[in-house]
Amino acid sequence: MSTWDDIDGQTRGLNSEPYRTPAAVCAALGNEKRIELVALLAKGALSATDLREKTGLSRSSLSQHMNILEARGLVKARPMGRCVAYELASTAVTDVYRAVARLCRERIEGLRKLARQL
Repeated sequence: MSTWDDIDGQTRGLNSEPYRTPAAVCAALGNEKRIELVALLAKGALSATDLREKTGLSRSSLSQHMNILEARGLVKARPMGRCVAYELASTAVTDVYRAVARLCRERIEGLRKLARQL
């Protein structure tokens, strides 16, 4: 199969391979701190120092989170003298983050409407 959209119903049950990469990306985003890091980087590149200051993460925690995001192809690290600057790997990462944020806002609004009806 060339894309995930090409998978038909008969193939789905037989081959989970096409779903591994999207599942790995979703798993990388399945952490509050990593979502926060992506949200910050959606506004532009930041140094590791800036990210630590904005998130309150220790150096080792930030490094672990960024390694996961980088391994999944979501962020890129670039040396900046004695520091490292991070940026999102592509605009598609920003698109995914915004889509998830929009989905969450819609869900929250739906819950608020339901609560007002009660």
